[in-house]
Amino acid sequence: MVLIRSVSISNVAPIRHIEFETASRLNLFCGDNGVGKSFILDAMWWTFLENDTPFRGYSGKVSPQSLPQIKLVADTYTPIATYIREQQRWEYSGNPQNLRMPQNALGLYFRVSNDFIFWDPLRSNLPLATSLSQEQTWSGRPIDGTQMNIINGLFRDWLIWQRDPDQRKFNTFKEVLAKLSPPDLGVLEPAEPRRLFTNDSVAYPILRHSYGEVPIIFASAGVKRILTLAYAIVWLWHTHEENAQILGEPPQKTLNVFIDEVENHLHPQWQRRILPALLEVGKCLAPDVNIQFFITTHSPLVLASLEPHFDEERDKLFHLDLVHKNGSGSEVELKEQPFIKHGTADSWLTSETFELGSARSIEAEQAIQKALDLQKQARPKKKEIRDAHRELGKHLTDGDRFWPRWLGFAERHGVEL
Repeated sequence: MVLIRSVSISNVAPIRHIEFETASRLNLFCGDNGVGKSFILDAMWWTFLENDTPFRGYSGKVSPQSLPQIKLVADTYTPIATYIREQQRWEYSGNPQNLRMPQNALGLYFRVSNDFIFWDPLRSNLPLATSLSQEQTWSGRPIDGTQMNIINGLFRDWLIWQRDPDQRKFNTFKEVLAKLSPPDLGVLEPAEPRRLFTNDSVAYPILRHSYGEVPIIFASAGVKRILTLAYAIVWLWHTHEENAQILGEPPQKTLNVFIDEVENHLHPQWQRRILPALLEVGKCLAPDVNIQFFITTHSPLVLASLEPHFDEERDKLFHLDLVHKNGSGSEVELKEQPFIKHGTADSWLTSETFELGSARSIEAEQAIQKALDLQKQARPKKKEIRDAHRELGKHLTDGDRFWPRWLGFAERHGVEL
């Protein structure tokens, strides 16, 4: 079992210094655009399970004396990546065997663009963690210069699994897909494949919705994202199990999963379901599999959906913020936040996690602020009160909770509205 226990990042990209201890099940990162949520996932993945693209993490803004460095503490080793300025490259250390990868970790990184990166320590033919575009994930990717495939792709594997008499992989895929299904579409489940075009002899995978059957090539962006995520998890796990059987080794019991913007492409109804569903996915793979998640989100509905499921012993919520320092510009700070139940999405929006002054429109918020400024005056002018009332009427609904306070104020100052 390989769990990431702690992370430290210093003088890299937008981050001067952050460090935090991780949770064993769910690590959720929130914060404004540009403060480094995705970057933290990138830095962790690259240091823990290097991918086949150059790391983009060095920033020239740091002083010559500062040392750009990323350090992770995991169960079996402590990988450290340090940027060597003179050579313009990253140097890696921390593995006792001086290997670039841990040999007992299984990892998946699912990105906003629907591509994903995976690492399986039992795939000896792949020296680096492998990146797959969404097209490759669906259509397959061969190993360069060979007749072997890194991955068959969702399209082919769907049909292979569906026709396999064993049905184990297909049943796992159906179970994961059912858990990730949105409530408005009902349970997403595979239907019988069929040909679609007169000049094409290929049978296409078909997805059954609550309103009918749809070929997966015509599925919506949200459905395609969920199909890709479900397939990536099931494919990685079952391929790893088969690799373990071929080599006569036990499969791993921990899967490290990174997901950037988990709500991407998803309707609010789906946003309320996706995170609780992901927490249940491990049970579909095997009874004793533990998944350690690192997930970013901008969605208050994702946070609200977690309220019945958050476990303080296994889950953590982190918030990144840009803090202005006197005389030294701004720095990104990361803080672990206590998980407080706010109930509604509106309340989450105005919490410390999302920091909005109001869940209303900007214009409504500005109108209310002007009204509040008037209420602070000892002797406000009647004309100003009427003008403020007209602005409030343009932007507030009839049932807005600000009205009783405002109307009482106007009445006390003798203004008929």
